[in-house]
Amino acid sequence: MLVAVGLGALWGCESHRVMDPEQPCLEAGFAIASRTYDCTDDGDLANARYEAFEETFECIPHELTDDPTIPVQDLFHCGYVIRTLSCDEADAFGDELAAWLQVSPACNLVVEYADGTSLKPYAGFVPDTNPELSDPVCSDEEGAPVSFSIDNVGPIELALYWLQPGACTEIYYAPLRPNDPPITQSTFEGHVWVVRDPTNDKLYDWFVAEADLQVVVP
Repeated sequence: MLVAVGLGALWGCESHRVMDPEQPCLEAGFAIASRTYDCTDDGDLANARYEAFEETFECIPHELTDDPTIPVQDLFHCGYVIRTLSCDEADAFGDELAAWLQVSPACNLVVEYADGTSLKPYAGFVPDTNPELSDPVCSDEEGAPVSFSIDNVGPIELALYWLQPGACTEIYYAPLRPNDPPITQSTFEGHVWVVRDPTNDKLYDWFVAEADLQVVVP
């Protein structure tokens, strides 16, 4: 299948130094096809969307460099965010490939229309939130020491809070900035952690710590 071959070739590269300058763009196309297949189990549809991506868009090449002022990791944020879309979001985007490419400002850096026209300027993308998300539930449980990782794949900065057992008070711990690498936080099994928008206190997520937990927000 075209998708599997493409992704295998991408992941098999030995170093960023040997990657093609068009690789961030190609990753976006692979990600659309991959997420389509994940959500539909339809290889023909996944391949058709990748072929449509190739026909509709051109890659904007980026030479890899050691210049620390050029945020290389941002170029790959387009494909990364596409791979984290929920199946409801993927279904809503459907064959509208331009909509898939509105999930990250990095998409505007690496992809343009085949006629040279730029993508619509990135205006922010807010994934669907769960309307049934309840308020954090305080817990007195404390198990063995554990750590979890948390990654913010959205467009805005969020904040991580620890829900202090007993007092049930949220204690600010760390910023969760878009495009930053995932952070690892030490805690205890059973402790509750909360993710909010610090500008308006909006609740994005809460979870109970356990060993090897990997959290992606929003």
